Amino acid sequence: FSWGYGKNGALGQGSFSNCYKPSKIYVSDSLVLAVECGSQHSGFLTKTGKVLMCGANHSGQLGIGSREDKPVATLMKGIDIPVEQISLGVTHTLILTQSREVFSTGGNNFGQLGLGHKQTMEIPQKLQDLTHIRKVACGQHSGAISADGELYLWGTCTFGIHLTPHKVVSSETAKIAEFDIGGSFGVALDLSLIHICRCRRYAVCRSRWSPYH
Repeated sequence: FSWGYGKNGALGQGSFSNCYKPSKIYVSDSLVLAVECGSQHSGFLTKTGKVLMCGANHSGQLGIGSREDKPVATLMKGIDIPVEQISLGVTHTLILTQSREVFSTGGNNFGQLGLGHKQTMEIPQKLQDLTHIRKVACGQHSGAISADGELYLWGTCTFGIHLTPHKVVSSETAKIAEFDIGGSFGVALDLSLIHICRCRRYAVCRSRWSPYH
């Protein structure tokens, strides 16, 4: 189902019209396991590990090899490996494969693709030297956590400008269990602090690390 502002095709209903109540949409012959929304585009992850996209594509965020907006779910190109997770930002998209590699596509004015440059991409490109990743997230900037609980950030934000993934939390100082990124901010959960708080019966935990140090 989808609803709301549809002038960019993000509703996937086959038109560029608004929809004022949840309406059923047809996505794929495959079973859809997950859905994601960006600022003006939408993504669908199927049981077979394929990614279908719709909506605004002025920056190549749909990853279909063009910059044409799509009002129906369209297969993403350039990734032959089954996909585990997708995250949609303001003008870009991150893709995590089942082999734990990360790809990115779309707008890159702030280095949010993590490719070492600021060139926009219309087809997903693999991020080098970023492996064993467990989750990705993005808003205006991007991030990932590894299987070891390390936190990587890239793009432009208060932490600075990084055109490639920059490790801001290592497994030696914390163990990041979960995180997410909003438009221009992020939040991460340190599992080691949760264990400490449970043992000491603390109601509120404060992080003992900061990426700004």
